[in-house]
Amino acid sequence: MKKSHLNFYLTSLLFLFTSSLLLGQVNSETDENREKVYYSLKEAVLNADKVYQLDLSSGDLVEFPKEILKFKNLEYLNLASNQLSTIPAQIKKLRNLKELIIYYNKLKSLPLEVFELKNLEKLSLSANDLSQIPNKIGNLKKLKQLEISGNSRLKSLPECIWNLNLEVLNFDNELVDDLPKGFLDSKTINFSTSKYGPYVVGELSEGKRILCKNGKMGVIESSRKIVMTDYDCLENSFGGTYLPKFHNGRCFMYRITDDYMKMIGIMDANYKIIENPDYFYPGFYCNDYFDYKNGLYPLINKYGGADNAMNWVFIDSMGNKVFECNYSFGGCMAACLNLPEFSEDFCAFENKENKYGYLNTLGKVVIPPVYYGASNFSEGIACVIESKDPKHFYFSFINKQGKKVFDKSFDIRPFVMPYGVKDEDDYDQTSFMVHYEVNCKMRGETFFKNGLCKISFWDAKAEQEVMAVINTKGEVVKYIEE
Repeated sequence: MKKSHLNFYLTSLLFLFTSSLLLGQVNSETDENREKVYYSLKEAVLNADKVYQLDLSSGDLVEFPKEILKFKNLEYLNLASNQLSTIPAQIKKLRNLKELIIYYNKLKSLPLEVFELKNLEKLSLSANDLSQIPNKIGNLKKLKQLEISGNSRLKSLPECIWNLNLEVLNFDNELVDDLPKGFLDSKTINFSTSKYGPYVVGELSEGKRILCKNGKMGVIESSRKIVMTDYDCLENSFGGTYLPKFHNGRCFMYRITDDYMKMIGIMDANYKIIENPDYFYPGFYCNDYFDYKNGLYPLINKYGGADNAMNWVFIDSMGNKVFECNYSFGGCMAACLNLPEFSEDFCAFENKENKYGYLNTLGKVVIPPVYYGASNFSEGIACVIESKDPKHFYFSFINKQGKKVFDKSFDIRPFVMPYGVKDEDDYDQTSFMVHYEVNCKMRGETFFKNGLCKISFWDAKAEQEVMAVINTKGEVVKYIEE
């Protein structure tokens, strides 16, 4: 190679290497700028090209600060809880804006230029004084979330809004009494986090949707006719509403007593009571009480006593009592408890000694409670937890006869005593470990599908927890990077 060619080659390599380093540095700086939220307008003005997020909420602003229009890279703008009565038409200059938050202000109208912000994904206008939403909102093709509650003069929304791919819509004007076809037919709206007028609407199930209006349960039939019932709605601790689904022509329904006790029963597809709402609502559960797909409905006949035991009664779809039991069914530490859940006709249960076994659909114990934890059956296999000693546990896999499917086991991360608790203290290590591993992780992750199962286990050599996919022979098919 000639010397001149060699010099050119080396110079080119040096240029490419230097360019790569500079590009990486620029990308890193851009990422850092994107993550930074500016809370001071003065500071933001000094770094105009680096401002991607600006939060001026609760700032007693009376006018829209014109300096904001200089932030050409702005993606998030929060002006909530101020005294703004107008938004300037020049806001259209913020072409990269993705989130515009202006709730709790004094806006009576919006400039049409707001609807030229083609990258807008979230628009929050709640608690203003708007009387209409212009048809131009149909231009916001990327809009996913629209918050317009608390605008008492706003009675309807333009039809074009149903052509958007909205995922969340909150419009809770109590004076609105119709449910638009576009809202009900939406393929993208998440009804569990949306509200229209006085209605909270549930997901479609067997051609019907359960709804809640002014504290009473109703049903939207396939013809879109709304049938209201005398049954009560059930609100959760976070201000939301629990809405059940129909399965096999049956659905849960509720009654709130005069002393605010929550009671639960079962109704049929014609909204007639199959089982009176005389059973205790179980409270905060990890799995979904309101989407019960199994043939047996678990109801709490009574609970209390010295050990706060629950007496469960299992009702079939005809309202017949199949069996009763006083078992527990696991839980996720202090967060929630598990409902009895049949999978492939087997249900994991927990006895008073905190050992797990399995019931069948007649309530008979078919696999004795000898395990420290148990998952649901899937493809004829269940994951269970066994113990080497009080601090070391491992996963193994059994069939419906309680026999191990393969010899290989998978260690669980070694137990570490909580801060301040000594080994010699009277502390229930097993219960702590099981409630975490079984119900917070194991039940949600460890099940077979098409012969494969995802599992997290302890790698003693690497001294870390790893996640992998195994087959029905217990062989690791691949490791998963978290």
